Formats: sequence, structure tokens, C-alpha cells
Amino acid sequence: MNRVSGACLLTLVTGCLLLAHIALMPCALAQGSGQAEPPERPLHYRQDSPLRKRIETALETPVPESIAAAKTIEELAELLRRVFQVPVFLDVGALESEHLQRTTPITVTPNVPLMDALPQTWPLNVELTVTHDMLVITTETRAAELLETVVYDVRGLDKSLRDDAREVAYIIEHHTDAAWIDYGGGATMQPFPGGLVVLASQATHRRVRELLRGMMELQSDQLPPWDGLPAAAPEPVTFRIKSPRRLALDAALGRPWSPALAEAKSMASLRDALQAELGLPVWLDETSLRSEGVDATSPPVSIPAHPDLAIRHALAVALHDVDGVPLQASIHHDILILSTSTTAEEYVTREPFNLRWLRGPLAERTEYISQVCHSGTSGLWLEDSPEMELNTFRYPGGIAFQQTGPVLDEIESLLRQMHAHQQQPGYPTVPPLLPLESNWP
Repeated sequence: MNRVSGACLLTLVTGCLLLAHIALMPCALAQGSGQAEPPERPLHYRQDSPLRKRIETALETPVPESIAAAKTIEELAELLRRVFQVPVFLDVGALESEHLQRTTPITVTPNVPLMDALPQTWPLNVELTVTHDMLVITTETRAAELLETVVYDVRGLDKSLRDDAREVAYIIEHHTDAAWIDYGGGATMQPFPGGLVVLASQATHRRVRELLRGMMELQSDQLPPWDGLPAAAPEPVTFRIKSPRRLALDAALGRPWSPALAEAKSMASLRDALQAELGLPVWLDETSLRSEGVDATSPPVSIPAHPDLAIRHALAVALHDVDGVPLQASIHHDILILSTSTTAEEYVTREPFNLRWLRGPLAERTEYISQVCHSGTSGLWLEDSPEMELNTFRYPGGIAFQQTGPVLDEIESLLRQMHAHQQQPGYPTVPPLLPLESNWP
């Protein structure tokens, strides 16, 4: 090697080292200034309340010795309330169906995540799940019946996968131990450009998240830069048009579950407490209750007062099993009605949804949104139950669903998640909608 080429090589090496030093400077400055690295790109768009986020954090927390000291199921519930300061519901009905009692001895494994700390082998198939912003101690069978709709982002996967969400759905179906609909279960998946709508139990959702995270770690494509922040919507998103009376009722049901409501000793006293708390009329459908052997003196399930637990969520749990009969709080014609769940299925209304908040083909192809909502919610649809007069009505820029109140709420949550998916920066673009008939399943 001559002197000139040696000098060139030295210059090249020095330049490379200098460039590497410059590239590392932002990281060093961030560490020196105490700035944290940007968070990971969002994997899903579930709309969690602050209380739900605290419960999810608790489920991922290693079990301290104070909780591992629990000797019975009831003692575990009390310790969880005290340590994590979250509402905990002991699903006595489900536990008793598998011959488990409040006083049944239990062993809690310390120093592992709370979600994995309970025994799930016969005869103690006990599982922790979350429903209506409450941490629930129930059976594995009952937890599998509590389905939740979540929109997942697959744009962080390798290009060969993110361009065809159907392939991602196929991989998830064949590589997760879950009760998918093709195998006789109730879990479903519906792909859309860059994402998946999954209706499943929380145990299944955990398996889906773990698989997607592992697949994203193996992706080889360079993703666009992202500052760690979502795109801010220019104005509040309104998918449903509600009357002022309905808006007032929704706001009232978002108030905290108070001691006055928690101490109701009968369905009649719960109605009276709700009217006083909400300042709005509440109807107790005693005829429907009597038709299934429940009367106004029957006590609702006891739910302790909690400052962060909304009335709507506490009501859903307090009424789920009254004298062995599922009851429900429904909103029909802007009135809150307490009735049996069987009667509540008759409270069907038609509500329009504004799809103009969704961009591009998703807003234009209303038949696509119709299919996503049908497969991604827990309601009965016309094709599922011909004797029920439920249907979907599409029009430019919108869609109207004729359904029960809880299913309409699920649809609104699903559309909000899809909107958040579209607004999220830091991901590459994906091809447009695939032909509807080729979607999975």
C-alpha cells in the first residue's frame, strides 16, 4: 500500500468514526439530559379509561408477598382491592357453578405477573380478567365467554405481511391456542388495510399481542420516523348523533358509583337511588322481572363504591346475576330501563353513524364497514337469527344499524379504534381495500 492510498484510507476511517460519533450524539444527549426514548409504536387501539390502565398495570405487576399470602379466594379479592386500589369483583355465580366457594383455599404464586399467578388446573380453574373497568376473579370458562373487540395495527410488520392483513390473520389463527370461530369457538378476526379487528377473550388477546410483538421484532423494513406522539384530531370525533337528553343521560352514567348506589338493598331501592343520583327518570320493568321469578325486593349484586368506577360499569356487573337471572340496564327512547336481559333484547333502535371521520375507501365502502361491524361485535344480526328483525342500512358517508344499545356502543368503540388507527403516524402506507369476498374468514 502506497503512502497516498494509506492517507486516503486513514481519512476514510476517520470520517466514518466522525459520522458514527455524530449519529450517536443525540442518544448521548438524550441520556445525559434524562430524556426517555420514544415509546414503542402502538400495537392496538383499545380505548382504555384511566382506571382500566391501572388494572392492566396491576395485572403485569409481579405479585408481592402481601398478596401471595392470601389463603382463600375471598381473601385474595380483598387484598387486591387494598394493594392496587382498584375495584375487584368476585364472580360468585361462576365460581359456584364449578363448585368453588368464597372460602375455597387458593395458592397464589409470588414474584410472577399477577395475570399468571392463579392456579388454572382442575379443580381450581381460576382466572383474572377485566370487564366494565373492574378486575374480576372468575373461572376460566366464564372468562372465555367475556369477549372484547380490539383493533390491531399490522403496519409495523414486514412489508410482505403488512400489505396483506389476511395472511397475518391466517398466521394468528394457526399459531395461537384460542377458540376461533372456525374451530367452534366465538373468537373472530376481520382484516382491513393495515390492521385487524379481533373479537376475543382477554386471554386470547394476550396471545395475539405476544405473537404480533414477536413478528414485529423480526421485521426487516425501515419504518418511517416517529416522534412518539399520535396525531391530534383537529376536533372531537362524533360518530353518533344523540339527542340532548341522551347526552345528559350518558354524562350522568359516567359519574362515580357512590355509596348511596352501592348500599341499595333491593331493585326498587336501586331504582330510587339512581333517580336521585342521575336526576333523570329510571323505569323498573317489574313485569319482565316477575316473568323470570325476580321481584322488586330482590337485591342486586353488591358492588363497593369506588371514586373512579362509572355508574354504567358498576350497573352492568351489579345486575348480571340477580336471583340467578341476568338483568340489564338499557337505554331506550332516552330512558334508563332496568329489566331482564331477555326483555332488553327487544329494545332495538336504529341509529345512524357518520363515517366521514374515516379516510378514503373505509368511508366510501360502507359495505366493508358493515362486514367489519358484523364480525367484530357480539350482537345477533339478521343472517345469524332470521327471526330477529335486525339489519344494516347504508348511505353515502354513513351507515345505520338497527340493534340493541350495548351492540351500538360496541360499534361506536370499534369505529373510534379504526379512526385512531388511521390517525396514527409513523407507519408506512398500505395498499387499498381488498375485494370484500376475499376477506378472512
